[in-house]
Amino acid sequence: MPIDPIKNRARNQFNRAALTYDLSCSVQNTVCLQAIQVLLNHQKVFDNIADFGCGTGESTNGLMKHLKCKRCYAVDFAEKLLTVARNKLSYIDKIEWIHCDFDQPIKISKPLDLIFCNMGLQWSSDLAKTLCLWQGYLKHQGLLLFSVPMAGNFPELKEAVKPNFLTDREMADNLESNGFNLIEKRFERFEVQFTSQFEALKALKATGANYNKTNIHSTQGLKKLKTDHVFINSEVSQLTYEIGIYLARNNS
Repeated sequence: MPIDPIKNRARNQFNRAALTYDLSCSVQNTVCLQAIQVLLNHQKVFDNIADFGCGTGESTNGLMKHLKCKRCYAVDFAEKLLTVARNKLSYIDKIEWIHCDFDQPIKISKPLDLIFCNMGLQWSSDLAKTLCLWQGYLKHQGLLLFSVPMAGNFPELKEAVKPNFLTDREMADNLESNGFNLIEKRFERFEVQFTSQFEALKALKATGANYNKTNIHSTQGLKKLKTDHVFINSEVSQLTYEIGIYLARNNS
């Protein structure tokens, strides 16, 4: 699987977090369920769907519980996360597991009715190119549903240690320019309290999110940084998530 050096470092961080991810992903799981609820208001029966950035399979499991489909392609670039997911959901034979970077072409035998991506699209190397690639997998009028951190995510952290997240306007423009019609969007805010700033950083590390892909000189992300190098205010030990949920239809 070809992967660029920056993405490879991110993949390594997620692989290191394979055994701790499920213990620290409550926000991701909550967002996933909210995204699925948005979808259920519009459609719940599909032929072929894909879960891009499936991680340890929590999002795939949510899709299997709430939707009806004939085939689900579960895709992730971190092979250790994918192993956890495969073992967790081995009893569901309609899932096809694919080890691949979703920024790269994936062999999918039939056009998709739905692409789902929970808290993963921020890892795209080039959002416009990724959306264009994904559109090619979808049927005409197929659905794209994703959740993603937005501009303003983690306001407690210094700008140098976090990625540049997109605004709603930027996200909407990317969807429109790639042939998607926005059906619904929702914004959620989560404030997660920790006993200390160190515990907050440990939580980021436990989900593999301590790698800043926008800093090509950083090989350790937040791993070896001191808390005063990361947090703006030494008295604050919380992380605030600003999340956008987008449901769009392929018009091409």
